[in-house]
Amino acid sequence: MGDPTRSELVGFPGGVDLIAVYGGWLHTFLGVALCRLFDLTPHLGYSGALALLLVGTGVGGVALGRAMGLSRGAAALMGLLLQLDGWVLYNAMDGRPEHAGFGPLCLALAGLLWTLRGNQRWAPVLGGLAGALTFVSGWEQGVYLGGAGLVVLAGAAWQGGLVADWGRRLGALVVVGAAAAAPWVGLFLWRSLAVRAADEGAALLDHAADQSLLLGAWLLGMGRQPTRLALVAMLALPWALPKERRLLAAVGVGLLLSLLLAIGPTPGLWSRGDLGIWGPQAHLQGLPILGWFHSPARLALGFSFVSVLAAAALVDRLWSGGKRALAGGLAALIVASAIWEDEKAGDWPRGGFALPDWPEVREVGARPGAGAVLDLPISHLGVHTQDNQLTQLLHGRPIPGHPWLPWMAPDRSEEGVAGVALLQWVSEGEGAAPVFTESDRQTLLDRGLRFVAVTPRYVRRGRAGEVVAALTAAWGPPMTGKPQRWICWDLQQRGG
Repeated sequence: MGDPTRSELVGFPGGVDLIAVYGGWLHTFLGVALCRLFDLTPHLGYSGALALLLVGTGVGGVALGRAMGLSRGAAALMGLLLQLDGWVLYNAMDGRPEHAGFGPLCLALAGLLWTLRGNQRWAPVLGGLAGALTFVSGWEQGVYLGGAGLVVLAGAAWQGGLVADWGRRLGALVVVGAAAAAPWVGLFLWRSLAVRAADEGAALLDHAADQSLLLGAWLLGMGRQPTRLALVAMLALPWALPKERRLLAAVGVGLLLSLLLAIGPTPGLWSRGDLGIWGPQAHLQGLPILGWFHSPARLALGFSFVSVLAAAALVDRLWSGGKRALAGGLAALIVASAIWEDEKAGDWPRGGFALPDWPEVREVGARPGAGAVLDLPISHLGVHTQDNQLTQLLHGRPIPGHPWLPWMAPDRSEEGVAGVALLQWVSEGEGAAPVFTESDRQTLLDRGLRFVAVTPRYVRRGRAGEVVAALTAAWGPPMTGKPQRWICWDLQQRGG
């Protein structure tokens, strides 16, 4: 493994800068470290990093529970429920682990509360370092922490009970956090601004609408949201934590504001825009840098840790009030409900990693010598209609294009076929196939494009048979292929 912040496997030649593409990097650094320390395969390193993030989420939940005055047992329940949260496990199993790792965020908020109330001498250091780590874990969570921190600060000040020197302690927290985060924030901005416009958000409103929260589905759907019993428990928070009512009122206002943003630029109950209003998140899209945040649904993440706080606090209040059987039964019911919802949604963690058994595709990677794979036709049909991501996992060779986030990870396939009339015809042309010359072959090889693959079902207007016949006439029978799925030629070997 080389530099974990860059990849040469996509955007060939030249690769892509992953700092700009990724939403978070802590899981990457953890995975690479595990691979290097224990000689693990990449998928085991990834699984290990994900497991560590989920452990951290539990620890963060415990710390935040203790900072809010829960008993040790109730805080442990909060940590467990946070690990079982539908939003956490959905992101963990869907390949977005940076949104599953709530540990640094919860630790930062706990550190802030302890700093203001003087519970721990080392709280400013913990809060500052955890805040910096939150940004490394996911820059969107880092932005969220800024708003959440202001809400908690205002609520705690309104609640009262702050330590006499809270201002000095808070200043120390800010200094520690800023000093620890500044190098990474600077690197992130410097390298990101090199590949994306500061005002790109205004052009991505439609993308943001697709990534917004649908209120009806969020409240009544299965998975991808907090456990429903925990959400219901939020109604009992003022009774469960009577000493924190003003702080909880401020948090409630913050949650409502975040929900108003999470419903996106075109809010809806069951489909985008069916509420018929233009959401305030549209204004954020027009702000420099903040417009990069074009997945509004993630702003509802606060409901995950506040809902499990509510559930744990309710159990704690019942237990301390002598109703231990009821408290134990309620705790078991909420845990079982969370597990059932995760299982029904298909987000319960499962071990194992398997790719399709396509020996024909693996043969491309097994051939000796270097060379990238050029996938045709050059298409922009969307992220869910491209096979070259899956086939690359099997052959392991660089590819010029990648359908994810093309404004940050440019598709260089057009550069690869430039001046080669036959390959341009595959994607765009009509009529008779142009002649493929020996000079064309050498041009492609000089560009490092040794393999050319066609996915017939993406060829336009039913021309798949004609395209495959033309390429076979030019290069001979393909070296390997799955008819109608993926057919590949090796340009270094005549006859495929």
